[in-house]
This record gives sequence, C-alpha cells and structure tokens, in this order.
Amino acid sequence: MKTEYILIIIAVVLYYFLVYKEERKLKEKKDYIKKNLSLQDRIKTKSGIYGKVVELNQYTALIKTGKDSFIEIDRNSIEDIVEDL
Repeated sequence: MKTEYILIIIAVVLYYFLVYKEERKLKEKKDYIKKNLSLQDRIKTKSGIYGKVVELNQYTALIKTGKDSFIEIDRNSIEDIVEDL
C-alpha cells in the first residue's frame, strides 16, 4: 500500500518538473516578448521567418523581410527577439 502512494507522489513530482515547469518558462518568455517588443527589433517567427519590426499594432506587426518585402503577422506568432540576422 505504501509503495502505491510513493509511486503516485513520484509521478506527480515528475509531472511538475517535466510539464508544468517547462510550460511556465515558455509563458514567461512569451510575456517578456510581448512587453518588450519595439520598432527595429529583429525577430524570428514560429514559422522560421526572420525580419525587422517596422510597425506595431495591437494584434499585428509589420516586418521587413527583405529589401522591398514586408509581411504583416500576428504578434502571437513571434517566437523570439534575435540579436543578429
């Protein structure tokens, strides 16, 4: 009987470290990006597109991906702010 409880406790602890903690770190990173995104930041989208932010709206961002090419994306699709392109 005791071993069953120990196994349940171990499973809950493993779940916490493997799933919950990782999700919390991802959420903190996403919140950081939302708060600190500004014009001229270089970004990477979830689909792997790199670009420079040229315009920000409440829900979208216009990014410059080439010399004369621009893409309007959803702000939630921004994965990371990068240093260099």
